[in-house]
Parts: sequence; C-alpha cells; structure tokens
Amino acid sequence: MCRSFKQYSRLIFETQQCSLDEFQNMFRRAIGMDVLVTILLGLAAMQQTGSKWNTKNVLGLLAVVCFFFDALWTGYLQWVVRTYVGVAEAESKIIRVKRVVVSMGALTLIVYLAFDYLRYASKWSMTQEGMITIAFLVAIFAVKIMRLLAINAFSKWVRLYWASLGAGLAGQGVQP
Repeated sequence: MCRSFKQYSRLIFETQQCSLDEFQNMFRRAIGMDVLVTILLGLAAMQQTGSKWNTKNVLGLLAVVCFFFDALWTGYLQWVVRTYVGVAEAESKIIRVKRVVVSMGALTLIVYLAFDYLRYASKWSMTQEGMITIAFLVAIFAVKIMRLLAINAFSKWVRLYWASLGAGLAGQGVQP
C-alpha cells in the first residue's frame, strides 16, 4: 500500500520526471483494481440484495456499475494512448478521454462513499472490528483519490511531452 502511495505521489508531484511507461503501468493497476472491486462489491451487493430493494441496495448496485464503467474508461484511455503514441494531433483526444476518466472516477467515488455510509452508518462502533473496517475504507478512498489525481496529472505530461514524443519516434525511424 505504501508503495502505491509513493508511486502515485511521484506521478502527481513529479510529473515532469515521469515516463509514459510509468503512466501506462498506473493505468494497468487502476484497471485491475477497479475490476477486483467490481467483482467483490458485486458479490457483496448480490448477497445483500436478495429480494428486498431499498436505497442501500440500489446504491450498492450503482457502485458496481460505476466501478465497471470506470475500469472500461480507464482501459479505453490506455488503448488511446497506446494507439496514438507519437501522433501529435491526438493530444486533444487523449486529454478529452482523460477528463471523462477522471469524471467517472469522481462519480464512482461519490456513489461508493454514499453506499458505504448507508451500509455502515448504523453498524460503526469503536470495537476492533469497526476500527479495521474504517481503516480499510479510508485506505480505499485514499488510493482512489491519489489515482484520480495521478490520472489528472497525465494531461500535464501530455501537454509537455506528447508532440516531442512523436518527433523522437520519427527521428529514430519508428513510425507512429
């Protein structure tokens, strides 16, 4: 977990020193995390829902759908970046897709926060189990927020280096 915070901090605060590979690795980790949370949250939501539909269960299913679409959009961003490496004209497209990814991630975070609040509001206590649950939720939120900030920092990197990346590839005889 500490390694993730360190990697995200580097992408956020030292964007100019980061490489495209570092951002690509972050995209892969983000997709993996979203898929894992989608599966686990989906199983938990299905188990809780049963035949009763209430606000908490609907928010749980909505959170599952949001995490799923967050993974899809992040995957699409990664695909766009890989497909258009070295194409200077693709800079605006990459930044538009990045904005959608960050917006979807923020929406996912809000829905998940509302779901967790409804799910645990009546159960939270200062027992050891309650404290572990709270610590786990705080860690998930912190990683998700750091990841959103790192993805947002990618547009700064794109503005600084994308056009020169294409020139460098062309100079090496690599076709974009």
